[in-house]
Amino acid sequence: MDYQVSARKWRPQTFEEVVGQAHVARTLTNAIRQGRIAHAYLFSGMRGVGKTTMARILAKALNCASASSGPTVAPCQSCPSCLAITSGQSPDVSEIDGASNRGIDEVRELREVVKYAPMAGKYRVYIIDEVHMLTKEAFNALLKTLEEPPAHVVFIFATTEDHKIPSTILSRCQHFHFKRITRQEIIAQLERIIREEGIRITGPGLGLIAKAADGSLRDALSFLDQVVAYSGKEVNDPDLQVILGASGREVLISMARAILERKTSEALRLVKDLADHGLDYRQFTSELLEYLRHLVIARSSTAPEDLIDLSSEEIDEIRRLSSLAGVEELQRLFGIFSLALESFHGTVHPGFVLEMAVIRATQIEPLESFEKLLERLRDLEQSMEEGGPKTPVSRPPTAGPAEQKASALNVRINPEAGTKSALAIPPTRSMPSVVKIDEAGSGEASGTRLPIEQWDRVVKRLLQDKPNLGSYLGKAVVKEWVAGDAKDLLVIGFDEGSAVFAEFVQKDENRPVIESALRDVFQHPVEFKVVRLERSAHEHQQIKLKKDQQEQQHRKRVQQETLSHPLVKEALNILGGEVIDIKES
Repeated sequence: MDYQVSARKWRPQTFEEVVGQAHVARTLTNAIRQGRIAHAYLFSGMRGVGKTTMARILAKALNCASASSGPTVAPCQSCPSCLAITSGQSPDVSEIDGASNRGIDEVRELREVVKYAPMAGKYRVYIIDEVHMLTKEAFNALLKTLEEPPAHVVFIFATTEDHKIPSTILSRCQHFHFKRITRQEIIAQLERIIREEGIRITGPGLGLIAKAADGSLRDALSFLDQVVAYSGKEVNDPDLQVILGASGREVLISMARAILERKTSEALRLVKDLADHGLDYRQFTSELLEYLRHLVIARSSTAPEDLIDLSSEEIDEIRRLSSLAGVEELQRLFGIFSLALESFHGTVHPGFVLEMAVIRATQIEPLESFEKLLERLRDLEQSMEEGGPKTPVSRPPTAGPAEQKASALNVRINPEAGTKSALAIPPTRSMPSVVKIDEAGSGEASGTRLPIEQWDRVVKRLLQDKPNLGSYLGKAVVKEWVAGDAKDLLVIGFDEGSAVFAEFVQKDENRPVIESALRDVFQHPVEFKVVRLERSAHEHQQIKLKKDQQEQQHRKRVQQETLSHPLVKEALNILGGEVIDIKES
């Protein structure tokens, strides 16, 4: 007998033999027992999961000659009809390739043929593979026949892209979605096959094949044929790695351990070993990403076995390895190698990319929680109040709000701002009863803090939250400030050319947004009033120029005062950081 590839030799012949699709097999067998045979079925799912195989089994169940009472859930596999369907020679079962018979002429011919009664069996079965390849016109021509076919006709459509099927076709079919086959199911099937074939492959080796198959049993059987052709019936793991291009479980574990233990030299040596063995950098990085994902799941979930498609021994190993780092650090590592995987596109030196990613991963500083930073700042504050810096001592976080004030500089910790802008100087509210702003943007009341700076922060905040509204407010000029007991009043002006902007900011839906931003910045309820300015474009330009100069001077002064303060210096010394930005809140 001629050699047959494993995918054909071990093709399932009964509903029970189909791997990983019990939900489809159960529905079809129940329908056959109850005599509820539909006239059209749609089988969808990825490649190699049993769609065409299930269609052939259903065709045999409908036409088995040994079943005198009609369709049967257990075809005999020995009658002329079953044998003809198995060999693909049955006159009553037609398998059509949708990619090469996709036009309207082929469908018209099919509509004429379906009228004829079956020659030997009880049903004429038409299996159309990759049906999504049919043209729009072909689908339209099929609609009427599909909705009211002759009683002896059953259509079975198979597709890997069911989203391309018109809804008019979907509504006329019973749709079955075929699932990806799990690694454990693929390994179990491979174990049965190699036992029958007398092939010796280790458990980890079968795991490599199942992993490379990526949910497709047909791909797994093709890989099996390939490695047996290379190694004979005694297959070892190194041979599998050569054929499949996979790095192997041991290399992944060694790399993950070297990274988590911050052993840069060891990790770089493993990268070099990949090149020496001719393994693909991209494939290895993809597998490492998957392994890091498993570590995160094992660290985050109480039942990782429900989310990780691996054996119990491998999951136990992942649990032990995940204990070397926290979830945040593992997620950072996942991000590093995700970027490396994206960087492989177009690069001529993928090995360099992987090496740089490995160096970064092994040398990143461990994360310190925000609560610990707050605690250290509290200790620093206490030491400064007691007369000088002392060695901070550990103590549990105190109850109360996260906002803590330092007595010397009135420094406030703002948890929402993150560690980069944790030091912020709150504004003082020492306003006169009325401050009128001249054309240069300055106030007349000496010794007071002008609202022009707070107004700029209002505009910047709205530019982030409401870009349109913020850009319109940026055209306004502060004219007058009136401080009251319950509410303050801020008068802003627009020139003649900004009438549309003035009208927009005064709309009912925009006024509460602006006043909310004013209240947040001024830390007091503030109303605003819009007036019209009688200024030329040149005057506006001069005012803006002077305003920008004042803002730069103020920013420089705040930066100098903040960086020169002893509390800030001591904080930087203890935390070992640097000032990235200084923001007023």
